[in-house]
Amino acid sequence: LTVVGTEPSDALDYFCRCSNVVDTIEATAELIVHVVPEIVLPGEGFLYIVNEFQPIVFVCGATGIPAPTVNWYRNDVILNEATNNRVSIAPPSITQPDDVFSVLHTLTIDSTRDSDSDTYTCVADNGNRRMPNDTLNIELFVRVAPVILIPPEDLTVVSPDDATFFCEATARPGPNITWWRVEEDGNLNQIMEATGVYDIVTTEMGERVRNSTLVVIGSQPSDTGTYLCQAGNVVAMDSASVNLTVYVIPEVVLPEEDTLTYIVNVTDPVTFVCQARGVPVPIITWNRGGLLLTGTDANDMIFDMEDLNSRIVVQPPSQSLIFTSDGNVYEAERNLTIYNTMGIDTGTYTCEADNGVQPNDTQDFKLFVQVPPVVVSLTDNQQVIGNATDAVTVEFAVDNAAPLVALEDLTWYYSPSLVAMPQGEDITGLMNRTSQSMLTFSPFASNTMISLTVSNLVRDVAGAGETDEGRYFLVARNPAGISFDYTDLVIFGPPTILRPPEDQFEINDGSNATFVCGAFAFPLHELDWTLTDATGTTTSVISTSDNQDTDKYSVDRSRETIEMFGVLTVRDVQYEDRGRYTCIARNILGSDTASATLTVHVTPVIEAISATTEVNITNSASLACLTTAFPLVSSITWQKNGEELLLDLDGRISTFEFEINETYMSSGFLGSGSIESVVSMAGFTEAQVDGLGDLGVVGVLTFETVERDDTDSYTCTATNFLPETTTLSTVSDPVMLVVLERPDPPVNVQVAANGALWVVIRWQPDFDGNRPIQQFVLYQRIL
Repeated sequence: LTVVGTEPSDALDYFCRCSNVVDTIEATAELIVHVVPEIVLPGEGFLYIVNEFQPIVFVCGATGIPAPTVNWYRNDVILNEATNNRVSIAPPSITQPDDVFSVLHTLTIDSTRDSDSDTYTCVADNGNRRMPNDTLNIELFVRVAPVILIPPEDLTVVSPDDATFFCEATARPGPNITWWRVEEDGNLNQIMEATGVYDIVTTEMGERVRNSTLVVIGSQPSDTGTYLCQAGNVVAMDSASVNLTVYVIPEVVLPEEDTLTYIVNVTDPVTFVCQARGVPVPIITWNRGGLLLTGTDANDMIFDMEDLNSRIVVQPPSQSLIFTSDGNVYEAERNLTIYNTMGIDTGTYTCEADNGVQPNDTQDFKLFVQVPPVVVSLTDNQQVIGNATDAVTVEFAVDNAAPLVALEDLTWYYSPSLVAMPQGEDITGLMNRTSQSMLTFSPFASNTMISLTVSNLVRDVAGAGETDEGRYFLVARNPAGISFDYTDLVIFGPPTILRPPEDQFEINDGSNATFVCGAFAFPLHELDWTLTDATGTTTSVISTSDNQDTDKYSVDRSRETIEMFGVLTVRDVQYEDRGRYTCIARNILGSDTASATLTVHVTPVIEAISATTEVNITNSASLACLTTAFPLVSSITWQKNGEELLLDLDGRISTFEFEINETYMSSGFLGSGSIESVVSMAGFTEAQVDGLGDLGVVGVLTFETVERDDTDSYTCTATNFLPETTTLSTVSDPVMLVVLERPDPPVNVQVAANGALWVVIRWQPDFDGNRPIQQFVLYQRIL
């Protein structure tokens, strides 16, 4: 029996039966059909893709008879739990749905790694010969998340240099690298390549590695910030941040052109304003000729001429953030102020801005300090002496001016009196000032001596009105100011008073009064002083020829200047020092005189005020205020309890004042009675009033009838007026006016308790009439 093309279903027991007529015999044979193993799942080229660190399960099914065994191989090395601890193989699942066994095998790799990517082979074997279809090759592709291999590095550049960042990453499949800008709010803004702004170049370095270069072209402060290199594929993303700092070279912000040069007058302050921009914040310093100027505290200035820093204040620096089209930059400001400027301060002052980014920037400020000229008389004691018809020369030096004094800025003045300031006749350039004398001016070179020669001197002996004797001024001007000095020309002859004394006004407070009497004379003169008092009596008070001063008077005997010689001082001025003071200038050839009046002002003095006054109600009363002053007290006002006293419209309360003179005792006043009676009523005697003298004024407050409300404290205020409307006032001590009355009846009279033979009565006193109640009288009325 031949079974052609056996199949699993042919696996049976077969019987061979032989029979004849004799007998029948049988033989049994078993047919076993083997089936070579065969992989029943997809064959070669089957691909598994998994992300790294995720598990992967390979499934391999095989059929065959007998039931095949399945093994897994990687590079011809069998895989099992012993060879790889991340590999697990599940027990096979064997079924025989038909005649052929079906076996299902699974292999699991936990937490796949990049290194697990390979070809895995499933081999089925049941002892029969192997056929091409008894193996299965499975390709495992493990996708790997991107990793930044070389992150970009923080970068600091100086605008407008380019900023270049490099970033390299690896992944499987190869990563896609993008660049992002982290905005201030935290949002990401992808950077796209843009001409003139950004340049991005990405290069593939094999299957896995990519690198990328970001170039920020012509960086500006606005480019400062955080950037992100981001590498991504289908698995995940990786990123690295980097900071870009864009520095800006310091730049001094130029002020207006006309503020680069400063012109000030000597002693005036000057402030240089320096502002600089940059990133980081510029630090501003000041120097002059390379010498650092640190200045000093404004409260500690000593104005040392030799130490410029002692007159300089360098303010503390200030800074702010400036918003520009190119981004934010810092603006710093630090100003330099020179106080009490001097000529030596003229020069160049440099503001330098430094923020560590080279080069530094500087700005020069020019300072020109204008110094007024100094005019100095070169004559001893500022005086020259000559004889009539002689020639004399007055010399001056003009120095220290900046800018220098021009010839046209020199002026000569002549004054016949000893004035302190240049005034009188302008004689600049004149050849003749009088009908006889001649004037000759020397040529002038800046900062040198200049002189005036007066020839053929004339002295006004007969009062003809022409004389060369007097004071000669030289005035020099430049933009910084004016200076002058003088020289007195004295011609041989008797004294001439060119500066007579001036009237003086003094307040009687112990101050001093001074009289100046300037005179020309050669030979030298002496000065005598006399006083004509209020009675017309003239007495000699002091002379420069006296050896010493008195307690009341002193005289200056110095001949350093004409004005100083003979100055009279009246010490501790009192009212009795008033009068006309006359100076007499004399030498062996004659004399001259001049007078001035001393007026002594006396502030109001309240000599007396009425004492506390008690008066019965409805009677009249007076309070008097005795004052002295010069000028005389012009008004006396009254106050009640510190408030201005308001007079009654009906005339019940009135006031008046009168001066102390020879006729006052016969004068009257509003109301009734005489001044004597009113003053007497106020508590003063006629002698007390007369004692006030001619400076006295009496103020009287009268009550025609007093009332209860008049009881109070009273004061008087005396006022006078000095020249130039100055007002002086004095307030008296308070005085009480007490109005006496009968006491008011008791109040709240009541029986507090009583018995058969007694009673208790209580009451409260009322107004006491401004005098203590002496007794209460109890009356009983029988009902």
